[in-house]
This record gives sequence, C-alpha cells and structure tokens, in this order.
Amino acid sequence: MKKYQKNYWLLFIVILAVVVLIGSGTYIWKNYEVSRLNEGQAKSEPLSYSISGVPVSVSQITVPFSFTADQLKLMAEGCGVTHEAGYFDKLVAKFSSTTEIIYNFKYQGASQDNGIYKVTLLPNVAGYISREEFMQDFYFCEAGGQAYPIMLNSKWLLFVNACGTGYDDGSGLPHGCDEIKSKIESTLRLN
Repeated sequence: MKKYQKNYWLLFIVILAVVVLIGSGTYIWKNYEVSRLNEGQAKSEPLSYSISGVPVSVSQITVPFSFTADQLKLMAEGCGVTHEAGYFDKLVAKFSSTTEIIYNFKYQGASQDNGIYKVTLLPNVAGYISREEFMQDFYFCEAGGQAYPIMLNSKWLLFVNACGTGYDDGSGLPHGCDEIKSKIESTLRLN
C-alpha cells in the first residue's frame, strides 16, 4: 500500500509541475503578446508617453484647429515678435482644415487645481524644421497659458499647458497638474 501511495504522490507532483509549467508558459506568452501589441500601438499613435507609477487617467479627443489669426498675432506681440500684415491669416489658412489631438492626463487624487495636464498635437502642415521656427508662430510668453510649443517632428507639433500660476491655497493638497507634468513631460515622444 505504501508503495502505491508513493507512486500517487510522485504522479501528483509530476502533474502539478506540468500544470505550473504550462500555466507559466501561457502567462509569459500572453505578456509577450501584450507587450508586442503595446509596441505596435505606440508606433501607430502620434504620441508616446509613460504613466508608470503616476496616479493618472488618460483621455483623448480630436477637435478642429482652434487658433485664430488675431490670437496668434496677440501672442507674438506679447513676446515681442512682429510679422507683416496678413502673416497670421496665411498661417491660419494652412492649418484651417486640420484637427488637434488633445490628450488629457487627469490626476487621480485630491488636488488644489483641476488636476489636468493637457498635451495637444497639431499636424506640421507648415513644414517647420526647427523649434525656433515653430515658436516664432506659436509661442506664448505669459504665465498660465494653455498651449506652449515644446516639441516637433516632420509630422507633428506638440503643445503643453502651463498648469496655472502656482498659487497655493494653503490646503496642503498637491497641485495635480504639476504632479503629472513633472513625471510625464520628460517621457513625451513624437512618433
């Protein structure tokens, strides 16, 4: 009887080992497939970023191009940049049929502000090749702006919001937008 009990235990251990190996192999394969899928999505999306370790939710919307010639002219003048008459009308005409892709990174916790860090992408239809060239047309020098140009490639222009003026209400709560910005902005990449 003891001989058969040993064999049952040995058979049980072998079956258990096989189940564990199959299960871990399936787990590894699934993770490999998910990793490959995420890489593919990152390459097909215009923006890559990392939210690892950041309490944030991400939503994405597409809206029509929202800058106006008057708005761009005022922004430029505020930065001491001047252009000939009609310059911004021509610029807006280049972008008029485009859309903006807006990524809203929402802080998932109590916050002094709305906790939203906004990243906006615009197609590079003007063909900017340098950040300086891009900033000449879109730079905003005042604090608290919603669209500061920070990055470009041949396909996209990237803008970020300023997260407010830094006013502290004394509540001790974090500024959610700043929390997100400090962790995510350095990971932003245009694909």
